[in-house]
Amino acid sequence: MEDYRAAARLEGSKLTLLAPNAYREAIRRLPDGDYVVSVEPATVRRRSLAANRFYWLLLTAIAEQTGHDKEDLHAYFRKRFLTEGFALVNTDGEVIDDTEVSKSTTQLTPEAFNLYVLQVEQVASETLGCEVLPEREGVA
Repeated sequence: MEDYRAAARLEGSKLTLLAPNAYREAIRRLPDGDYVVSVEPATVRRRSLAANRFYWLLLTAIAEQTGHDKEDLHAYFRKRFLTEGFALVNTDGEVIDDTEVSKSTTQLTPEAFNLYVLQVEQVASETLGCEVLPEREGVA
């Protein structure tokens, strides 16, 4: 029998499953018996090396077809897709300045990184006219 892990959020001593239907389905399949249930802090999953390699291959392909530098493309796409508002406040809570900041792609979950790469691919093919882009073999 394999272990089953479920993501959950703990707030005010209340544990809420993030995918309750999947949890119920997995539990339903288990035979009756004694089990150990444990709760541990979630670790931030990072994107795979294959996903990272694909992203930089994609940027290289775009750079070769458009003449842009791949580091500049990386900065552009981060600003376009990963920018959030940011307010600088003093100790009294008064807003001193507000601006926009771009998240680092290393802060993204694998799912969020995949969505980001899909957005980059879409811009490359539909807006920039890039015709030759790397294949996503083995990349989630």
